[in-house]
Amino acid sequence: MLAAIVVFPLLYLIPAEPVSVTISSWPLPICVVLIAGLLAGFVGLLLGTVVPPRQIGFIFSLVVIPVTAVLIALVEITAALAWLIIRSFIRRATD
Repeated sequence: MLAAIVVFPLLYLIPAEPVSVTISSWPLPICVVLIAGLLAGFVGLLLGTVVPPRQIGFIFSLVVIPVTAVLIALVEITAALAWLIIRSFIRRATD
């Protein structure tokens, strides 16, 4: 839910061309976000109960480290996109 709150305003700020987002049925995206959150919680609880405590390091290396690597890559991409955001603001201000 937090990601959607962050991403949708960026749709209007980043592109050089205006973007029109039309959601005809609001219950569908809300249900998708809620189900995704519940599913992530379910998987976390399942891994925590199925995996023996001695092997939690193995699960940590299989699940948490790749997710962290993806998040680090996204942060680097976001930092690289900062220049695009600034250029977009300047372009819109000069038009």
